[in-house]
Amino acid sequence: MLREQLQHLSAHAFPPAFIKGFVDAIDAYVSMSLGGRDVDPQTWDVLAAIERRGYGQ
Repeated sequence: MLREQLQHLSAHAFPPAFIKGFVDAIDAYVSMSLGGRDVDPQTWDVLAAIERRGYGQ
């Protein structure tokens, strides 16, 4: 649902790949946080977390 809203609101502002990556990163962060991990945004490897979640390019 979030991805659809972002695509609708920012159809001309951001490319689809940016929106996909943004939503995938939010999902990875929330999943890790809910899983009990303390995520430090300063040291967090976002791309590695997204790959571990199984999101493809």
